[in-house]
Amino acid sequence: VYGELGLRSMKQRGRFDHDTELGVEVNLGVRQWLGPQLEVGGELGHVSIDSDEDIFGSVFGRFHATELFSLGAQIRFNEAYGDQFMFTTRFKY
Repeated sequence: VYGELGLRSMKQRGRFDHDTELGVEVNLGVRQWLGPQLEVGGELGHVSIDSDEDIFGSVFGRFHATELFSLGAQIRFNEAYGDQFMFTTRFKY
């Protein structure tokens, strides 16, 4: 289980009074190893920017090919720019 507190900057014309607004983001997530190389997890968060408040979430899976390299996929729901699907990589150096 993990948590995050962050500062989020959004730039969308027509949505806010200014072009760029700052807000607060709070996340709570969980990660679990299903085997020596497979990691899965999920996250639920709340973001408050100006007078706009949203709840968002994500689910991910990650395959650790070696100690230095991993491949993954993530689905984000109700994010600032809509639902998103991403392929991810992680390099440890």
